[in-house]
Amino acid sequence: MRSSIRQQATRREFLQLVGGSTAALTLGDLGIAHAANLLAPDSVTDYALTAAPTRVSLGSRNVSTIGFNESLPGPLLRTTEGDRLHVDVNNNLSTSTTIHWHGIPIVNKMDGVPGLTQSPIRSGSTFTYDFKVPVSGTYWYHSHSSAQLDRGMYGPLIVDPKREPLSYDREVVLVLDDWRDGIGKRSHALLSLYECQTGFERHTAEAGRPPVEPASFPYHLINGKAAQNPTQISVNRGEVVRFRIINAGSATVYRVALAGHRMRVTHADGQPVAPVDVDALDIGMAERYDVLVHANHPGVWQLAAQPSARGPLARAIVRYNGSSGAAPPAHFKPKQLKGKVLKYGMLRTSGGYGIPSGKPDMTMYVSLRSRFGAFYMTFNGRVLPVDQPLHIPRNTHVRFIITNASGQIHPMHLHGHFFQLANGTGNGPMKDTVNVNPSQSFTVDWIANNPGKWVFHCHNLYHMLNGLMNVISIT
Repeated sequence: MRSSIRQQATRREFLQLVGGSTAALTLGDLGIAHAANLLAPDSVTDYALTAAPTRVSLGSRNVSTIGFNESLPGPLLRTTEGDRLHVDVNNNLSTSTTIHWHGIPIVNKMDGVPGLTQSPIRSGSTFTYDFKVPVSGTYWYHSHSSAQLDRGMYGPLIVDPKREPLSYDREVVLVLDDWRDGIGKRSHALLSLYECQTGFERHTAEAGRPPVEPASFPYHLINGKAAQNPTQISVNRGEVVRFRIINAGSATVYRVALAGHRMRVTHADGQPVAPVDVDALDIGMAERYDVLVHANHPGVWQLAAQPSARGPLARAIVRYNGSSGAAPPAHFKPKQLKGKVLKYGMLRTSGGYGIPSGKPDMTMYVSLRSRFGAFYMTFNGRVLPVDQPLHIPRNTHVRFIITNASGQIHPMHLHGHFFQLANGTGNGPMKDTVNVNPSQSFTVDWIANNPGKWVFHCHNLYHMLNGLMNVISIT
């Protein structure tokens, strides 16, 4: 199966934009979209996506699954901040589908949650997503219907700024994924069964039992390739390489490191942060990090993504042009995985944007809980059914104090908005997803400036399908 991602793009022209060394990076302004700014685009970028059955090669194994445009991941979509994105989605599946444009604050009717923001795209029909893209950054798109995300229904979305402030030579997009579709009859049957649901309902598939999170995945992929046949990345000595790392996995946190090199983190969830140098980073489901790597150590190196649970590494090979050495073995773990690891407390928002300081208009204590294998949220001690949304007046400054009272990790994602993560710096990063460990608490502030009904949910697919999702209505 062909790879749909252009692995690298020369960006030498950007070296002139900051007029100096990459050791002193300047980051552009972050414009957070208000509803009034979601109209009047500068120009239009057109794409067509076809959701259909496909075959995927996992090294020595070929499996049947579903995806976009017969590729895994789906095609890389690229546009420019302020432009309008126009995407025709043709559904050639036997069931309905939708697409969620993860992290982008767009108009509510384009958000892609079936049964809430749009009707499902029925089999044999076409739906056109048409919206202005108000912010630049690294994003992705994925099905928000049932378990389709865990069957290959995702792809990267890059929004370039009108003027790129970073200085780098080459760009590489890396999409991480945990994979089990087509591996064993039970796995395929369960995923197919969940596919018949709408994706917004609390699922009780298979004789009333909710879907079970896998203890491990037989494959972990980078750009659709397993460790036995890894993605190959070519670089030249002296280049600065920008890696855009996206975790499209359904239930896996990855620790990412590149042997022989350090990484300079410049963006979290598409939004600029003050640069910080690390050896490795943990990336939860649906999170994205942009990092710069100085290619100053010639050779052939393992870029490893180590899953938090049992299972093989995901990996790519970084080879300097002119290096003829053998690639490391599939199981090789770079020592950088045990080096300095990125923590949320190291990140500060950049570009002069943040949520206004001061007392919020509304504070909600959000508790993430589990009982009898299912998950639920309480808001100030109350369980809110999905048909009884939390109502928030437009332009309210909201503070969520999120506590994980369950025994599992929950990457919590808010649709339609960015939030600012309180991390003790007084200037925490702007994000759309925060990974909350067991017994951990985080405070996030956000402005309810995008009207409509939005979901707030765990991005572990199986936790979401087990009930960890609620609706917020902004009017």
